Amino acid sequence: MREITNFNLACAVEDAVLADQVRHALTLDLPWVEENTEAGGVVIVGGGPSIKDSIEELKTRKEPIWAANGAHDFLIENGVVPDCMVLMDGSEIMPETVENPRQDVEYLVASQCCPGVFAALEGYRVKVWHVYAEFANTILAAQERPCFMVGGGGTVGLRAMNLGAAMGYELIHVYGLDSSYGEGELEHAYPSRGDAAAAADVQHGRVFDVRAGERTFKARRWMVKQALDFQAQVKTMLAAGIKIAVHGDGLIPHMAGLMATNNQR
Repeated sequence: MREITNFNLACAVEDAVLADQVRHALTLDLPWVEENTEAGGVVIVGGGPSIKDSIEELKTRKEPIWAANGAHDFLIENGVVPDCMVLMDGSEIMPETVENPRQDVEYLVASQCCPGVFAALEGYRVKVWHVYAEFANTILAAQERPCFMVGGGGTVGLRAMNLGAAMGYELIHVYGLDSSYGEGELEHAYPSRGDAAAAADVQHGRVFDVRAGERTFKARRWMVKQALDFQAQVKTMLAAGIKIAVHGDGLIPHMAGLMATNNQR
């Protein structure tokens, strides 16, 4: 049994490429996300296996719903049209996640996303936001427009939580941020590009048994890193007065329950 330790994962896209993509985004005539324009709560939905069991609950939510990456299509196919889709990844495969855009969905696209994402969303409602990163600091500092950068964990689900807080939401509901395998050795609720790699990791023993409280979860390296980042990020958000409610099942939802129990002692 391996305990959670610190995992440093290499970024899939080089900083120089991301910087060029930020410069490209700045040439587009698109509005930027602004700070402290919203109030109340927001629902952020990741692609973890547990969202399959949360669809009916999501249909009853009154708060704005944000879908992260592939959760956009999954929710729509299951009768939940999100208010927004959040994208952060700078890789060239990301246009695949926006092959089915809708006019009734707003797309919150990080400036580091590749030009193909912006091209695929031309004519749709798009707002640009900025990921906190050293490669982007100088570029954005030279802008005359009001600008804020969003820090946080290395996945779109975690960063979307901080984006929501920066926009003024005081209660962040999170679904599908499982950070562990579901049934059938899958890491998402829907077929994804990473399914073969996820299954191969299980087959060849490249999966961690992560114990949290009395439960054990199977997780890949990126999942463990996300869980670690979640712990640190939530502590910071709670200290800032932001409330977090984590729904579903998996490593992160279980950790959130343990954290809440410990805070109540």
